[in-house]
Amino acid sequence: MRIGGLGGAVSEVLTDKAPCYLKRLGFPDIFDESGDNEKIFSKFGVNTENIIAKAKELVKDK
Repeated sequence: MRIGGLGGAVSEVLTDKAPCYLKRLGFPDIFDESGDNEKIFSKFGVNTENIIAKAKELVKDK
């Protein structure tokens, strides 16, 4: 579950102004390991490949 953060703020503004399709990506609200940013981002799907894939899914489904 993603709680608050930039995604929450952006989604509030966008949905208040006009209906739109929105997919929030981010880190779950848990304590996790520390380490290399690339490894952590990939673990939670916040990397270039996954962002592109999620964007394509969103566009394809609508």
